[in-house]
Order: sequence, then structure tokens, then C-alpha cells
Amino acid sequence: MRPTIDVLVLDGAAHSSLAVVRNLGQHGLGVAVGADVRLACAAASTYCAEFLLHPPLARDSRAALDCLVDYLKKRSGVVIMPNSDRWHHACYAGRDAIESTGAILAVPPEASFRAACDKAETLARAQKLGVPSPDTHIVNSIAELDDLARRIHYPVVVKARQSVVRKNHRLVKTGRVRYARSPAELVRAYRDCHAGQSATLIQRFIPGRGMGVFLLCDRGRPVMRFAHRRIRDVVPTGSASALRQSVAYPTDAGRHAERLAADLEFTGPMMVEFRVDAESGCAVLMEINGGRFWGSLQLAIDAGQEFPHAWYRMARGETVNWPDEYAVGVCSRWLVGDIQSLVRALRGRPPGYMGEFPTRFAAVRDFLAPWPRPTRLEVLRRGDIKPFCIECAHYAARLVNQCRINNTSAAAESHNDEGGSRQSNEGTMER
Repeated sequence: MRPTIDVLVLDGAAHSSLAVVRNLGQHGLGVAVGADVRLACAAASTYCAEFLLHPPLARDSRAALDCLVDYLKKRSGVVIMPNSDRWHHACYAGRDAIESTGAILAVPPEASFRAACDKAETLARAQKLGVPSPDTHIVNSIAELDDLARRIHYPVVVKARQSVVRKNHRLVKTGRVRYARSPAELVRAYRDCHAGQSATLIQRFIPGRGMGVFLLCDRGRPVMRFAHRRIRDVVPTGSASALRQSVAYPTDAGRHAERLAADLEFTGPMMVEFRVDAESGCAVLMEINGGRFWGSLQLAIDAGQEFPHAWYRMARGETVNWPDEYAVGVCSRWLVGDIQSLVRALRGRPPGYMGEFPTRFAAVRDFLAPWPRPTRLEVLRRGDIKPFCIECAHYAARLVNQCRINNTSAAAESHNDEGGSRQSNEGTMER
């Protein structure tokens, strides 16, 4: 007999999806998980009642969408929760087909989502609203860059305008943020970042620490609030956090985030990223991640803000009024992410990065130090350990694969060097 499915959580390989599945399952809902890999962390949870394996969106978004619709035709009234920008784009494209099955899409209004995903538009709205943001230049060609590179102040940050782009029928991520300290470094960073993009953002580098403001909104009105501070990032230069702590809701950054939400008339979960300027102490807007849940979602749930269940209720048409109070000082540690952070710190400061970077001694000391109390492991939970085992297996596989790539590259370089030496020697003998 098939289990009753109330909600389908997509992007099951993401550990934020695991937090969604656990939260919904603990409320007695029947949860299915969709992913493009068989061993997905969220699908391994004891709270996952059914698994949907679909083709990768990066290979063929139409095939993935067809697979989803076929699954929904066998179900009735399922709430669909996409948990990545790529699946949001796919769901908007296939909205008519999805909703024709009777499914309910838990997504923001499309115009609001696309505005939030467009970093240039986000910054334009911030300027209009008086929200602090870094000096930004939008570059569309290498000719524009050549002129800009000679007159801007360094260091700068280089990032794609969009996090996802469509290439034919594929939905592809645009890649990581890059840094530059000189015109030559800027040109290299731009070429890496601009490949296949319509525009690239060049921003003044803001030294300081990252801070996130998290909201669940109903037509621009916050119904749930949360904030945390980053203690360690997976990538020490800036990325998802590995160790973070809940903090009191910040007055200034919170006000800025809520003004942006109101201007977007946003409905759904959103994370507004700020960087607290080390010199001025001012919270400066970096970007908005709207629609999908953020990587540190489990911390908000542990602190009492159950964003997934509230968003599910809103998708069902219920009115949600959640108390603003939550536990402050709660810590969450993503152990595998923290190990990655340590490994990257031991490799040393990457070329071109200008901000603070931990020394090798400090990285080892902090990693081994007693955890702040109370601290909970994000993925490893009593009674639901399979997701942690799968995550460790995935990480070990990546390490093995990386070692093979490094060994192959080293062998190729050695062969080329030997070939060059033989040719040089042969040339000397001939002469």
C-alpha cells in the first residue's frame, strides 16, 4: 500500500532539505523527497516516506519536469517545495503542467522571485530604499571592463549577476565569487566569471563578518523572523557557514531586510545576506536568496523558528502568525562542512584574497576547541543517523576523486618535464 504523501521536497541532496524533511515529518506529515542522485541525504532520513529519482536539471530540465509531473499524476493535492534556484526556475516554466495534476506549488510570485535572484536589481532597490550596499559596477563586455579596470579602487569582488542561467534546456549554476587586487587579476576573474553570462558585477570588497537575516513573508509582511552570526565558514573566504550561532534579531539589518521584502511584495522564505563592515560597524547588503531555504536552516528550527512547517501551512492557505521570540545563543555545527573549512585553512590563503584568513595554528586550535554550549550537530541526529553516514560517504568519495585528479595531473606534468628534458638533451647532442 502506498504511503500518503502530503509534501514533496525537491533537491534532496542538500542538507537544508534534510532539515525541511525532518521538521515536516515530525509534525506527522507524509514527506516524499526528489533528487537526481540515488544516495540523497534527505531521502535517507527516517522521516522520508517515498523517494523520486529524476534526471538532473543541469542535463535536461524538460526531462526532470516530465518526471515530476508523471509522479504527481499518481498523487492528489501534494505540496511541492523546491529547495534550489534551479528547481524554482523549472517549476515556474512547468507551472501549468504541475498545477493541472492538483499539486500545490509552494513558491513565491514569479516576478518577486526573479527580482530577488537578480543581484543588480536587488542592489538598485536597496539604493532606492536607502539600504547600505557596496559600490557596484555592472559589466557586459571585456571592452567595458578595460575602461573600468583603470579607474576603480581595489580590492574588488567579482560575481555573476544571476546564480542560475539557462543553456538550451539545461539549468546551470554560474559558479563561485572571485576576488581581484589589480587590473590584471580583475581581467582574469572576469573571464572566469563571465563565461556564458549576460552580465557580471564588480563590487568594492567589504572587510568584516557575514550576518544573515531570515524571514518568512506573506505579501511582503514578515510572519517569522530569525538571525544568526557566522562563527566559521566552509570556505574561509566566505561561503555557507559550518558553525553558527543564533543571535537577537538585529534592529538595523532587520529593518533593511523587511523594507526589501515589502518592496518586493515577497511571499515565502527569504534570506537577506549582510556583511558587517569591520571599519564602520554598518550592515551592508550583499544579496537576497529568496524562495529556497538556506543551508543553516536547522539552527533556526533548533532555536524554535519552524520555517518549513509554517511555509507548508501558508501554501495550504492557512494564516500563520508565529511568535517573534526564539532561543538566542544556540549553536549548530555542520561537521563535514567544518572539516572542509579546516582543510582549506591548512592549504593557506588563496591567491588574490584580501580579507581575514585563519592561520594554520588557529584553524586547528579552533577546530579542536570545546564547542560553545548549547551546540547541536546539524546532520547527525539521534534516531536518524543514515543521512550523516551518506554525507560522509559522499565526502570521502569526493576526496578520493580529487586525489586521483591531482595524481593524474602530477603524472602528466612529470611526463611533460621529462619529455622536455630529453628533447633538450637530444638538441645539445646534435649541436
